[in-house]
Amino acid sequence: MNMQWIDWTIVWSLIGIVILTGLFTKRYVHGVADYLSANRCAGRYLLTVAQGMAGLSAVSFVAVYEKFYQAGFPAYWWERIIMPISLIIAVTGFISYRFRETRALTMAQFFEMRYSRSFRVFSGIICWFSGIMNYGVFPGVTARLLIHLCGLPERFMLLGISVPTFLAVMVFIVGIALYLTLTGGQIALLLTDFIQGQFALVVLLVITIFLLMTFEWSTIIEALESVPAGNSMLNPYDQSEIKDFSLQFFVMLGLLNFYSFMAWQGSQGYYSSARTPHEAKMAGILGMWRTVITGFGLLLAPIVAFAVFHHAAFAGDAAVIQTSIDAISDPQVQIQMRTPLMLAHFLPVGMIGLLVALVISAAVSTDDTYLHSWGSIFVQDVLLPFKKEKLTASQHLKWLRLSVVGTAVFAILFSTFFPLNDYLLMYFQLTGAIFMGGAGSVIIGGLYWKRGTTAGAWTAMITGFVLAFTSVMLRTWWTNIPGLAALAPEFPLNGMQAAFATALCCIVAYVIVSFITFKQPHNMDKLLHRGDYAIVDDQVALHARPSLIWRLIGISKEYSLADKIIASGTTGYTLLWCVLLVAGTSLNVSMRLTDSEWAAFWYIVTITLTVTGVLVVAWFIIGGFRDIVIMFRLLKAGRENAADDGTVS
Repeated sequence: MNMQWIDWTIVWSLIGIVILTGLFTKRYVHGVADYLSANRCAGRYLLTVAQGMAGLSAVSFVAVYEKFYQAGFPAYWWERIIMPISLIIAVTGFISYRFRETRALTMAQFFEMRYSRSFRVFSGIICWFSGIMNYGVFPGVTARLLIHLCGLPERFMLLGISVPTFLAVMVFIVGIALYLTLTGGQIALLLTDFIQGQFALVVLLVITIFLLMTFEWSTIIEALESVPAGNSMLNPYDQSEIKDFSLQFFVMLGLLNFYSFMAWQGSQGYYSSARTPHEAKMAGILGMWRTVITGFGLLLAPIVAFAVFHHAAFAGDAAVIQTSIDAISDPQVQIQMRTPLMLAHFLPVGMIGLLVALVISAAVSTDDTYLHSWGSIFVQDVLLPFKKEKLTASQHLKWLRLSVVGTAVFAILFSTFFPLNDYLLMYFQLTGAIFMGGAGSVIIGGLYWKRGTTAGAWTAMITGFVLAFTSVMLRTWWTNIPGLAALAPEFPLNGMQAAFATALCCIVAYVIVSFITFKQPHNMDKLLHRGDYAIVDDQVALHARPSLIWRLIGISKEYSLADKIIASGTTGYTLLWCVLLVAGTSLNVSMRLTDSEWAAFWYIVTITLTVTGVLVVAWFIIGGFRDIVIMFRLLKAGRENAADDGTVS
């Protein structure tokens, strides 16, 4: 048992706060729009922190630890390639602004508005299937992580019955998430995920500072320099032997992030929760600052873990940790637990409790968001289109809650029996592509191309489903099929490559079929509630027309002076990394930087981002609590519309 009484006190205190907060929000759920999208009352800071925490699952911890343990600092370097794409998406409000203008509660509702009801049902089924396949492994990975972090036994006795700890932990964590989702819906998720999100940002900073103070930088660097040529943990341009998390991986990831932005519906409640389309856009911009902490906060731990296992100075500690790893029977779980078990070994009393509380927060915030998303999508986009009589608000909410319970039961069973034998990030990309492969084309074409047709949408979605699902099955069962195993030891494409190829095929299918079947342009003003179809509640105060320079980076009349400062600061931060990428590439070509020079660079980055993280946490706490006050004031005022239930008349 790694936990002391003070650690358990921290954990149970956080759980208590979250449960009581969820109970408080129950009184504000009166209709379907409240349950699905907090009646569109969320501000930018609340959305940024809460949605960010919803994406920072306990599974993400393990997945990111796997990536950085294998690829080191260069993986963080190559991730910066994605920043310009993320900036363009954020500042322009790509997808998010127009989707909020449609006032759709789910993406599939938008599909009905833009294409047809039958396509809504079909895409809703694909979306739900892709989602539960993806989410199905979450409870199991979380349970294993908590068991090994806390040092819990494999089984325990309950009323004379021997109960597997793995199953009990899954039921407990999913149970908390289920409670929050059933009581307050999206309102509870926004508030509890915000609280847990701020807690997570603080804990990540505390752990980062602890690791920097505990481990000598020079010793860490000595371990990173010990790897063979082509596997550098410091130099991004010396990784020719690294297979999975190479430059190719991050280039594909960046392009897929653009193509499939908002296609993933795991946090679909957040897509429709913003007070206005402009608030949705600003939340995207602020989200780039949140990732300064979360992205870098998860980097240092696996780097230190690598040093512990590869430097003679830590041989004794490494042997103790390795003993715990060897006790795990599953080879893939052994890989997943290297960094968590290192942290459990070195963190002092109190900080272990903070880490476990952080993992539980990350798990609950993602579980409740996914339960809310996949449960509501099944009702809104699979069942309701077949319902001829309109449901009352109470009946509708009952259906939604029953669907959420069913999703929770499925996830626990799936985690218990599914054989996960791949890197988590690869599995996520591939299962996500079952829906996102075709949905990216359908969403972008539907919002930005009036000539996109229903036939094109059908073709893209079917293509994506067939290619991605086939790839999932082949990667999972390839070695069990003699004929395939004789051709190659494993499926020739990794998860990222298969997802990227699927997306390319879907784009071609959508465009070609739309050109062939086009008859008349779609009424985009009606779809986006513009012109004669404008809605007063979605309008914001307009300011003077910005100059050409401002307009070039996506600044419109909706931006206040404060908005412009935030957007320009975000642009400046992104451009700084672009300059560093260009400079690093040029220097590597002309003179080839040494590992010691790269080590000095990474030290400066570490210190700079840690200080920046402290400032961002304070900034988001102030803005977030302001948004909470505004949200509850709007909810109390009541803007209830019984017809606003996700159906299309």
